[in-house]
Amino acid sequence: MLRFGRVVFLTQKTLKCGEINQRLLATAPQVATKHQEEPKAKKGAKESKSFTMNIFRGTVEASQVFPYPDVLTAEQRDTLTLLVDPTVKFFQVM
Repeated sequence: MLRFGRVVFLTQKTLKCGEINQRLLATAPQVATKHQEEPKAKKGAKESKSFTMNIFRGTVEASQVFPYPDVLTAEQRDTLTLLVDPTVKFFQVM
């Protein structure tokens, strides 16, 4: 790198060449040190009753999945069992 400075500024004043050499030699090479940062504590999973969020976590919040049958009237429950029972039987046979 010092030779390059001398070649480039050879046609100019030698004072200029000397200034470049001084500037290049002014800083001594130092070993780069990496500062180890303390690892950040991972945040725990935030508890949520969100159905979609819990599906991605691999858990199921029963209060989000099973409130539906409790809301039905007796007539709606009978209709649902009429639909579900044949479907379950069909998949057991298959």
